[in-house]
This record gives sequence, structure tokens and C-alpha cells, in this order.
Amino acid sequence: MSFYYNPVMYGINDVMISDGSSRFGARIYYPSDEVEVRDVRIINGTYPLVAFAHGDRSSESGLCPPDVTEDYKRWGSVLHLLARCGFVVISIAVHDVIHNSETTAIRVERAISWIRSFWKYRAVLHLPQLLYIDPDVALASSGKTKTRTLPINQETLARLGIGVGVDTIAPLGPPTSLGVVGHSWGTRAMARVADRGQVQVRTIASIAGSWDENAAIQAFINARIPSLMMAGTEDFLNAGSLSALWNALAIPKHQAILQDMDHWDWFSPFGGIQPCDENAVRPRCPVGWQTASEMVLALMTKYLYNHWWRPPYLLGSSGSRPPLLHWYQQNGSCALKVRWHDPLYSGSLGQVGDVTLGNWTSLSIPW
Repeated sequence: MSFYYNPVMYGINDVMISDGSSRFGARIYYPSDEVEVRDVRIINGTYPLVAFAHGDRSSESGLCPPDVTEDYKRWGSVLHLLARCGFVVISIAVHDVIHNSETTAIRVERAISWIRSFWKYRAVLHLPQLLYIDPDVALASSGKTKTRTLPINQETLARLGIGVGVDTIAPLGPPTSLGVVGHSWGTRAMARVADRGQVQVRTIASIAGSWDENAAIQAFINARIPSLMMAGTEDFLNAGSLSALWNALAIPKHQAILQDMDHWDWFSPFGGIQPCDENAVRPRCPVGWQTASEMVLALMTKYLYNHWWRPPYLLGSSGSRPPLLHWYQQNGSCALKVRWHDPLYSGSLGQVGDVTLGNWTSLSIPW
């Protein structure tokens, strides 16, 4: 169920996943109605799955905390909103394999298989296995004539009436829809996951994706799925990929560039990955992390829940979520540009277009 306009609380479950002779960690975020977050109960329902792969900062000595082995736990400011709005999210430890995009992709696929098969709440990641019940066959097998009433309970009568029933022998039906998100080199791996076909990926989001590998670029193009690419103006190399890849990507597609943001500026000031130097220059806009969270949420809701009417610039009314767009009012400290090619959208913004929100002063014009 979607809690897009009325988010709930969320839970966190840290797990270890076996991968042959090795093990790796993962953090799972999921909808909950409890005030605490660690290992609380999930809200019963059926939810799409989103997998996340972090980037590599082993050569970034100016970032803290210095321990990179738990970077998969540090993206909660971006990922938690997905869980609050009706998704299960698995963030996977890839620090030890991130330099090889294919090896990372295989690990991501292993994590997706594990959560669907072995996680304690795995049932929420599967659609009901429906069976068609033919009333004529049911009547004939009962030994009764068609003119006589079957001595069956109300539940069976209801199933006969609508023509379907639940397979109680194999209750785990087809998996729910899957989206993938990556930061930096993590995006290269997610593109490979989408293209390899070991799991079916419906949409992909790239946060400051480092597209410096031809095989990953080709995988991104070959995946032919709806996409969102976002970057910051201060992340010059990766921001350039927005323009370079636009024409090659499948439709629907969305891109966003945030003014004054750099490669590691996607975290709330109260957690995640931060400059070790407290006096380091920070982005003027304090809600880059919230913007990324909202845009990824809208993308996943649009394409995993089939809510095609979501605005193509992936922002808009937040319902009961904390408001965001007032930060992008004229003369404020925040600005971004968004463009799209969204043939399923039918509103006044148009199926192809772009918007500038806020006071754009940067000399960097991405498109």
C-alpha cells in the first residue's frame, strides 16, 4: 500500500547475508507503526522493493566517520522516506567490491534474492499467488449437479463468485516490483543489475552517478527502463553525464541538477557522511538530502506503484510530509533545474519540458 501523502513510521533491521564463503551486511528499512525503529514490527501489506548501493570514499580522507565498512548504514536521510511511504528498502554493504561493477552487481542480486526468500517479513515482498477456480469443474468434482447448492462455506462461495483463490500450498507468489538506486560507483553496479536480467528492474535512480566505465554506461542504456539522474553543479565531472547520456536513455526519463551541491553533499547535517573539518564550506542550500529523498520517492511511486500522474519534475505537494518547495522560492538559498521526457504524463507541464526552481545563479548550464 502507498503512504505517499500520509507517511507512517519506519523500522530498521540490520542483517548479515551469506554469499558462498563470505558474508556481507545489509540494512533494511520498512513501514512500521511503532515509535522505535530497530527491529520493530512491519505493517502488514504488500510493498515494492528498492535496492541501494553506496559509492566509494576510500580515497576521501576528509570525510567522516573514517570507517567506510558501514557506509551502507549512513544513507538513512535519503532512504528512510521510501520506507515511510510504502516501500521496503535494502541498503547493501559493497565497500569491499565496489571497484568492480559486475562483482558489485552480483552481490546486489544476491541480496535481493535473500530478502525475497529468507527475510522474516519476506511475505510482504510477494503478490498473492492467485488461482482461477472454474465453477463448473468445482461443481462436477463435488459429485453434485449444477442445479444443487454446494455445501461450502462463505469464503469458498466468494472465491467461486470472483473466480480466484489463494494458493495455500505455495503462498509466496510473484515478487513485487523492484527499483534500484545508486550513488557514485554504486550506480554503475545498479545499471548492470538492470541490464543483466537476473532480476527484473522497473526503474533506476542515479545520485551523483560516476559514469566512468563504458560497460556500465552501455548497461544503463541497454536496460531501457525509466530513470532519474541527479547531480550537483559542484560535482563537475558527474554533472556532465546528465547532458552526455540524455539522448541515449530510454523514455520515460528525468534529470535534476542541484545548485551548489558536490559529490558528498547528500546527507542531513545530523548524520551520514560529513566533512571532518567542521569549518569546511557547506552548500548554501541545507535541504539537498531532502530533495534527493523526495525525488527518489516520487520516481519509485510513479513507476513501481504505477502512479503515472505524479509530476514529471518529481516534486509537488508533499501531503503530511515536511514541506520542501518553499526552500525553492525566488531569492532563497536553494535552486535546481529539472527536465523530463514523460509520455505518460497528461498535465499542463507537458510530456517534454524543464523547470527551474529557485534563484539559479550558477554559471553551469547542464542542458
